[in-house]
Amino acid sequence: MTGVTTIIEPDDDAVVVIGAETFLPLVPYAQQKFVQFTHVLSLATGSQIITGVGFKPRLILFQNGIVGGSGYASIGQANEKHFAGAPDTYIEFGFQPVLSLFYYQPGGVSGIQRDDATSNNYAWYQVTSFDDDGFTLLWTKFGTPTSTVSVVANCFR
Repeated sequence: MTGVTTIIEPDDDAVVVIGAETFLPLVPYAQQKFVQFTHVLSLATGSQIITGVGFKPRLILFQNGIVGGSGYASIGQANEKHFAGAPDTYIEFGFQPVLSLFYYQPGGVSGIQRDDATSNNYAWYQVTSFDDDGFTLLWTKFGTPTSTVSVVANCFR
């Protein structure tokens, strides 16, 4: 291809290709790392520090569920630029013999895990800080959940 210039803007990680007849914004390269951890839902409300990411994340995408247990799960996200604000959201989904649900929930919570068919026993989590090697979650417990949730976090630099 002739007449093509690639511009990399270090300030905002944007990559743009400009040609004679082309102006094409590309998805910026982003370093990412997956971390997996568990949380015992019966624990009292409190913080959980996640390390081992290797950098301070700017965006975290979450997936959680109970292996071989509850029919409920959620996916969610937390964004450092809007940390502790309404842009943190999650989508919850569940399939039980008497209840099927699919919720979109904005408002500062990054994920939720229910552990019984009545859906009265659960905990949710939100990111309270983005740290140099990971992040910190605040878990809030409702009712009397007893399961252990498995969480996968895809962290983007």
